[in-house]
Amino acid sequence: MIFGRKIPLSTLIPVIILLLATVVRLNEPVYIAESRLKVFDTYQQIKPRDSAEFPITIIDIDDLSLDKYGQWPWPRNILAELVDILTENSAAVIVFDILFSEPDRISRSYFSNVLKVHLDDSRLKKILDLIPDNDQLLTQSISQSNVVLGFALTPNHGKPPEVQQWRVGSLGPSPQPYLLSFGGSISAIPTLQHAAAGQGYVNHIIDYGKVVRQLPLFVTIDDKVYPSLAAESLRVAQGASTFVAAVSESDDIGLTSVKIGQLTVPTDPHGRIWIHYRDPKSMEYVPAWKVLSGKLNRELVEGRLILVGSTALGVGDFSINPLGVLTSSVEIHAQALETILSDDYLYRPQFLMGLELLLCIVLGVLLIWLLPKFGMMWCGVLAFLAIVGTMTTGWIAFDRYNMLIDTIYPTAIIILIYISGSFSIYFTTRTRLIRTTWLVEHDVLTGSLSRRTWYDRAIKALDNCEDRQRFLVAILDIDFFKKVNDTYGHITGDEALKHTVNTLSTALGSDVSFGRLGGEEFGLNLEISSGATSPNESIPKVATDLLDSVRAQLENTPVQIDDLEIPITISIGATFPKDSEMLNDAIDRADKALYTSKESGRNRVTLL
Repeated sequence: MIFGRKIPLSTLIPVIILLLATVVRLNEPVYIAESRLKVFDTYQQIKPRDSAEFPITIIDIDDLSLDKYGQWPWPRNILAELVDILTENSAAVIVFDILFSEPDRISRSYFSNVLKVHLDDSRLKKILDLIPDNDQLLTQSISQSNVVLGFALTPNHGKPPEVQQWRVGSLGPSPQPYLLSFGGSISAIPTLQHAAAGQGYVNHIIDYGKVVRQLPLFVTIDDKVYPSLAAESLRVAQGASTFVAAVSESDDIGLTSVKIGQLTVPTDPHGRIWIHYRDPKSMEYVPAWKVLSGKLNRELVEGRLILVGSTALGVGDFSINPLGVLTSSVEIHAQALETILSDDYLYRPQFLMGLELLLCIVLGVLLIWLLPKFGMMWCGVLAFLAIVGTMTTGWIAFDRYNMLIDTIYPTAIIILIYISGSFSIYFTTRTRLIRTTWLVEHDVLTGSLSRRTWYDRAIKALDNCEDRQRFLVAILDIDFFKKVNDTYGHITGDEALKHTVNTLSTALGSDVSFGRLGGEEFGLNLEISSGATSPNESIPKVATDLLDSVRAQLENTPVQIDDLEIPITISIGATFPKDSEMLNDAIDRADKALYTSKESGRNRVTLL
């Protein structure tokens, strides 16, 4: 209670909201994280990465290629031919965003083995033995080229790739504790693994909203580090053998960057990069059928990093990118590679969360402090400017520095603080206004209407009354009230006044307008309803009986103060306004009737 009295409600509520909002931000609920990421997506939608020339080409197993060469999966002798053609055209690296986890089930050698079971001709069997195995053909083609194969990460235990062509070093502590961990993988068949120059996982980490925003360059399987397809492609393209992870010496910081050959890639503490997307339509695509049919433009292959995958629905693996476009897996790998090669990274440094939180607290405290001083209008302007400033800062940080600043949380804090503070001020002001209005309109001691309020309301009631002969105006006076004050004291006299008002208000009901005219004198007005009179009763008689019953009830209910009983009686003068008569005239006549009651012995009702 002491704390509540010291801090005004208009300050206390916004402070509580600010504290709760801080706790919520530290615990990062899903809806807050998703809202922030949607803002980051909006930045990229407004200004995607600039289109530029990169040494990357996508060999697309598109719908037309499937029409020409049959449904997927293709026999691997076709893929072997694809590799041979790309190699002949001097591709720097050929990267497959395709899994070769099982032997080719549509190999010609497979069918020859089936046929030999049903043949007796030994010469024909020898001829069938000469038919090459499709996996052997692909293995041979891969071994004569610079090929990176893909494998899929799985949450369950499974055999990881058995061939590791890379080594992982570190500057500082081991990176393993900070990397995402998986139970196993689905890898290419061993013969293809041994022939390949490298292997990388093809999985994409689906973020809030089912959007692929970040790429982990490395993960762990059984505490061993494995590279992504993008990282392994860059290693093989540069002829490097080692990845070097820079890990901060400070506790709970994690990775800061990864060196891939001559490339230094800044990462977040978990070894992830933000993929900076551009419009996928501006990327280099070559349909697979053109490569196989000899219609390949050598310039699109020579010295370039070649990604082989599919953009055909039902074949490729698709996700949503931040631009809001359905994107195939091979396109996402290409976007990640372009982000690294262009050195056009999106940044969200580790310190930003603390800085954003501090900014929110400062803005919140400032707004809480200013609201009672400057009021809702000016603080509304300041809050609007703060929101505009926050959003502008976020956009400038992205536009000029590729930095991702959270504008949702500060904006939400400013709005919440302003609304809660303004509501609290309004509620407090409204409460004070109601209290002040009540004090102006009522007598503080008895709770009855003040003289002025009673008079104003009586005038309105008289003007709205259709039958003035039913509008009763009365003046009441407590008999010998000075004697009560002189005998028992003013405190007891005050109790006598409150007792009189309570008794009369209860007896007359809510339809009566009752006001204290001064001292122990009160005025009332009441419209006698048609239902209160019978055909044999006149309105004056009903009014007289009503007032007399009230008088008698007060006479029979003395004031109880401890063991003391103080009898209270009243004298009443009443009248009905005449046609076109002013209220003052009726009050004067009621006042004369009151004096008649007093001169006649008091404790009675006189109606004039």
